[in-house]
Amino acid sequence: MLEIVRNTLVCTTLCMLSIASSAQTAASPDWGISGNLRFATQYVTSAGYHMSNERPVIQGIVDVWHKSGLWGELWTSSYDPDAIHPSANGIEVDLMAGYTHDFTDTLSGFAILGWYIFPGSHDRTEETDSRDYEFGIKWKFLPTTSISLSTTRDFGELSSYKSLSYNTEIAHAFGHGITAHAGISYTRPDNSTRKEKTRWFARIKKSFADGKYDVDLRYIDTNRNDSNYYDPAWIMTFGFNF
Repeated sequence: MLEIVRNTLVCTTLCMLSIASSAQTAASPDWGISGNLRFATQYVTSAGYHMSNERPVIQGIVDVWHKSGLWGELWTSSYDPDAIHPSANGIEVDLMAGYTHDFTDTLSGFAILGWYIFPGSHDRTEETDSRDYEFGIKWKFLPTTSISLSTTRDFGELSSYKSLSYNTEIAHAFGHGITAHAGISYTRPDNSTRKEKTRWFARIKKSFADGKYDVDLRYIDTNRNDSNYYDPAWIMTFGFNF
Protein backbone atom coordinates (compact mmCIF):
# COMPACT_ATOMS: atom_id res chain seq x y z
CA MET A 1 0.00 0.00 0.00
CA LEU A 2 1.16 3.50 -0.72
CA GLU A 3 2.45 5.35 2.31
CA ILE A 4 1.17 8.73 1.11
CA VAL A 5 -2.53 7.86 1.06
CA ARG A 6 -3.03 8.67 4.74
CA ASN A 7 -3.21 12.31 5.81
CA THR A 8 -4.77 13.34 2.53
CA LEU A 9 -6.59 16.42 3.73
CA VAL A 10 -4.96 19.65 4.74
CA CYS A 11 -6.84 21.19 7.68
CA THR A 12 -10.14 19.65 6.66
CA THR A 13 -10.37 17.20 9.55
CA LEU A 14 -9.30 19.82 12.09
CA CYS A 15 -11.91 22.20 10.72
CA MET A 16 -14.62 19.56 11.03
CA LEU A 17 -13.59 18.86 14.61
CA SER A 18 -13.96 22.56 15.39
CA ILE A 19 -17.36 22.77 13.69
CA ALA A 20 -18.70 19.71 15.50
CA SER A 21 -17.32 20.94 18.81
CA SER A 22 -18.84 24.41 18.37
CA ALA A 23 -22.21 22.91 17.47
CA GLN A 24 -22.29 21.12 20.83
CA THR A 25 -21.96 24.31 22.85
CA ALA A 26 -23.35 27.11 20.73
CA ALA A 27 -26.99 27.88 19.99
CA SER A 28 -27.31 26.21 16.59
CA PRO A 29 -29.62 23.97 14.55
CA ASP A 30 -29.69 20.25 15.32
CA TRP A 31 -27.71 19.52 12.16
CA GLY A 32 -26.10 21.32 9.23
CA ILE A 33 -24.59 20.77 5.81
CA SER A 34 -21.96 22.77 3.94
CA GLY A 35 -19.52 22.37 1.10
CA ASN A 36 -17.14 24.04 -1.28
CA LEU A 37 -15.61 23.77 -4.73
CA ARG A 38 -11.95 24.69 -5.06
CA PHE A 39 -9.46 25.28 -7.86
CA ALA A 40 -5.87 24.76 -6.67
CA THR A 41 -2.55 25.38 -8.39
CA GLN A 42 -1.44 21.91 -7.25
CA TYR A 43 -2.41 19.08 -4.87
CA VAL A 44 -0.07 18.30 -1.98
CA THR A 45 -1.22 16.03 0.83
CA SER A 46 -0.97 17.09 4.46
CA ALA A 47 1.92 14.59 4.68
CA GLY A 48 3.73 16.77 2.13
CA TYR A 49 3.44 14.37 -0.82
CA HIS A 50 2.96 15.90 -4.30
CA MET A 51 -0.09 14.36 -5.99
CA SER A 52 -0.42 16.46 -9.15
CA ASN A 53 3.16 17.03 -10.39
CA GLU A 54 2.72 20.78 -9.83
CA ARG A 55 -0.33 20.88 -12.11
CA PRO A 56 -3.68 22.54 -11.27
CA VAL A 57 -6.48 20.42 -9.78
CA ILE A 58 -10.19 20.67 -8.97
CA GLN A 59 -11.35 19.69 -5.48
CA GLY A 60 -14.74 19.48 -3.81
CA ILE A 61 -16.12 18.68 -0.37
CA VAL A 62 -19.47 18.18 1.34
CA ASP A 63 -19.71 18.17 5.17
CA VAL A 64 -22.63 17.12 7.36
CA TRP A 65 -22.66 17.61 11.13
CA HIS A 66 -25.03 17.07 14.07
CA LYS A 67 -25.08 18.94 17.37
CA SER A 68 -24.34 15.65 19.18
CA GLY A 69 -20.80 15.83 17.78
CA LEU A 70 -21.27 13.35 14.93
CA TRP A 71 -20.12 14.44 11.47
CA GLY A 72 -19.50 13.04 8.01
CA GLU A 73 -17.51 14.18 5.01
CA LEU A 74 -17.15 13.45 1.31
CA TRP A 75 -14.02 14.89 -0.35
CA THR A 76 -12.75 14.45 -3.90
CA SER A 77 -9.86 15.73 -6.00
CA SER A 78 -8.17 15.26 -9.33
CA TYR A 79 -4.47 14.26 -9.33
CA ASP A 80 -1.62 13.04 -11.53
CA PRO A 81 -1.98 9.23 -12.00
CA ASP A 82 1.81 8.82 -11.98
CA ALA A 83 1.76 9.72 -8.28
CA ILE A 84 -0.31 6.61 -7.50
CA HIS A 85 -0.27 3.96 -10.23
CA PRO A 86 0.13 4.05 -14.05
CA SER A 87 -3.40 2.69 -14.52
CA ALA A 88 -5.07 5.14 -12.12
CA ASN A 89 -7.74 7.42 -13.59
CA GLY A 90 -6.76 10.61 -11.75
CA ILE A 91 -9.75 10.85 -9.37
CA GLU A 92 -9.55 10.45 -5.58
CA VAL A 93 -12.60 10.05 -3.33
CA ASP A 94 -12.32 10.20 0.47
CA LEU A 95 -15.13 9.24 2.84
CA MET A 96 -14.82 10.18 6.51
CA ALA A 97 -17.05 9.97 9.58
CA GLY A 98 -16.27 11.10 13.09
CA TYR A 99 -17.39 12.05 16.56
CA THR A 100 -16.18 14.91 18.76
CA HIS A 101 -16.92 15.33 22.46
CA ASP A 102 -16.10 18.32 24.65
CA PHE A 103 -14.88 17.29 28.10
CA THR A 104 -14.28 20.91 29.12
CA ASP A 105 -14.18 24.28 27.40
CA THR A 106 -10.55 23.61 26.40
CA LEU A 107 -10.26 19.80 26.18
CA SER A 108 -12.02 17.59 23.63
CA GLY A 109 -11.75 14.04 22.32
CA PHE A 110 -12.34 12.75 18.82
CA ALA A 111 -12.64 9.53 16.82
CA ILE A 112 -12.48 9.31 13.01
CA LEU A 113 -13.03 6.59 10.40
CA GLY A 114 -11.53 7.19 6.97
CA TRP A 115 -11.72 5.44 3.60
CA TYR A 116 -9.46 6.77 0.81
CA ILE A 117 -10.46 5.50 -2.64
CA PHE A 118 -8.72 5.76 -6.04
CA PRO A 119 -11.28 4.46 -8.56
CA GLY A 120 -9.89 2.75 -11.63
CA SER A 121 -6.49 1.99 -10.08
CA HIS A 122 -4.99 -1.43 -10.70
CA ASP A 123 -5.43 -3.83 -7.76
CA ARG A 124 -6.81 -0.97 -5.67
CA THR A 125 -7.15 -2.91 -2.42
CA GLU A 126 -3.43 -3.67 -2.15
CA GLU A 127 -1.87 -0.87 -4.19
CA THR A 128 -3.76 2.33 -3.48
CA ASP A 129 -6.94 2.31 -1.37
CA SER A 130 -6.64 2.76 2.37
CA ARG A 131 -8.96 2.48 5.37
CA ASP A 132 -8.08 3.52 8.89
CA TYR A 133 -9.35 4.85 12.17
CA GLU A 134 -7.97 7.60 14.37
CA PHE A 135 -8.68 8.72 17.90
CA GLY A 136 -7.12 11.38 20.09
CA ILE A 137 -7.47 14.46 22.22
CA LYS A 138 -7.23 18.16 21.46
CA TRP A 139 -6.22 20.78 24.03
CA LYS A 140 -7.04 24.37 23.18
CA PHE A 141 -4.85 26.10 25.77
CA LEU A 142 -5.25 29.54 24.16
CA PRO A 143 -8.27 30.92 22.27
CA THR A 144 -6.42 30.58 18.95
CA THR A 145 -3.86 27.84 19.70
CA SER A 146 -4.24 24.08 20.18
CA ILE A 147 -2.24 20.87 20.53
CA SER A 148 -3.57 17.51 19.30
CA LEU A 149 -2.30 14.01 20.15
CA SER A 150 -3.67 11.08 18.17
CA THR A 151 -3.17 7.44 17.23
CA THR A 152 -4.03 6.10 13.77
CA ARG A 153 -4.28 2.46 12.72
CA ASP A 154 -4.54 1.18 9.15
CA PHE A 155 -6.97 -1.69 8.60
CA GLY A 156 -5.16 -3.11 5.58
CA GLU A 157 -1.55 -3.20 6.77
CA LEU A 158 -2.43 -3.44 10.47
CA SER A 159 0.13 -0.70 11.02
CA SER A 160 -0.26 2.33 13.26
CA TYR A 161 1.42 5.59 14.11
CA LYS A 162 1.15 8.40 16.62
CA SER A 163 0.96 12.11 15.76
CA LEU A 164 1.52 15.29 17.73
CA SER A 165 0.28 18.51 16.11
CA TYR A 166 0.46 22.20 17.04
CA ASN A 167 -1.77 24.74 15.31
CA THR A 168 -2.19 28.44 15.91
CA GLU A 169 -4.10 31.29 14.36
CA ILE A 170 -1.40 33.89 13.80
CA ALA A 171 -3.82 36.74 13.33
CA HIS A 172 -7.50 37.37 12.83
CA ALA A 173 -7.16 41.06 13.48
CA PHE A 174 -6.08 41.96 9.98
CA GLY A 175 -9.69 42.77 9.21
CA HIS A 176 -11.25 42.69 5.76
CA GLY A 177 -11.82 38.91 6.03
CA ILE A 178 -8.11 38.02 6.26
CA THR A 179 -6.86 35.25 8.56
CA ALA A 180 -3.47 33.53 8.94
CA HIS A 181 -2.50 30.17 10.45
CA ALA A 182 0.64 28.13 11.07
CA GLY A 183 1.33 24.67 12.41
CA ILE A 184 3.75 21.81 12.81
CA SER A 185 3.19 18.08 13.26
CA TYR A 186 5.37 15.11 14.13
CA THR A 187 4.44 11.53 13.20
CA ARG A 188 6.13 8.43 14.60
CA PRO A 189 5.17 5.07 13.00
CA ASP A 190 5.04 1.95 15.16
CA ASN A 191 6.41 0.00 12.18
CA SER A 192 10.21 0.30 12.17
CA THR A 193 10.29 0.13 8.36
CA ARG A 194 8.51 3.49 8.10
CA LYS A 195 10.22 6.83 8.63
CA GLU A 196 9.37 9.47 11.20
CA LYS A 197 8.01 12.66 9.67
CA THR A 198 7.89 16.31 10.62
CA ARG A 199 5.67 18.64 8.62
CA TRP A 200 5.15 22.38 8.92
CA PHE A 201 2.86 24.80 7.14
CA ALA A 202 1.78 28.43 7.00
CA ARG A 203 -1.28 29.86 5.30
CA ILE A 204 -3.12 33.12 4.78
CA LYS A 205 -6.71 33.35 3.57
CA LYS A 206 -8.86 36.18 2.30
CA SER A 207 -12.66 35.85 2.27
CA PHE A 208 -15.13 37.75 0.11
CA ALA A 209 -18.90 38.29 0.04
CA ASP A 210 -19.47 37.21 3.67
CA GLY A 211 -17.39 34.06 3.23
CA LYS A 212 -19.00 32.88 0.01
CA TYR A 213 -15.67 33.09 -1.85
CA ASP A 214 -12.07 32.86 -0.64
CA VAL A 215 -8.47 32.86 -1.82
CA ASP A 216 -5.98 30.76 0.14
CA LEU A 217 -2.17 30.79 -0.10
CA ARG A 218 -0.17 28.21 1.84
CA TYR A 219 3.33 26.82 2.14
CA ILE A 220 4.01 23.17 3.07
CA ASP A 221 7.34 21.49 3.78
CA THR A 222 8.62 18.35 5.50
CA ASN A 223 11.89 16.85 6.69
CA ARG A 224 11.73 14.29 3.87
CA ASN A 225 14.45 14.82 1.26
CA ASP A 226 14.60 11.35 -0.31
CA SER A 227 12.13 12.06 -3.13
CA ASN A 228 11.10 14.91 -5.41
CA TYR A 229 7.53 14.13 -4.40
CA TYR A 230 8.29 15.69 -1.00
CA ASP A 231 9.75 18.98 -2.25
CA PRO A 232 8.57 22.21 -0.53
CA ALA A 233 5.39 23.55 -2.09
CA TRP A 234 3.47 26.81 -2.49
CA ILE A 235 -0.24 26.29 -3.15
CA MET A 236 -2.90 28.85 -4.06
CA THR A 237 -6.58 27.92 -4.07
CA PHE A 238 -9.70 29.74 -5.16
CA GLY A 239 -12.85 28.55 -3.43
CA PHE A 240 -16.62 28.85 -3.66
CA ASN A 241 -18.42 27.95 -0.40
CA PHE A 242 -22.06 26.93 -0.07
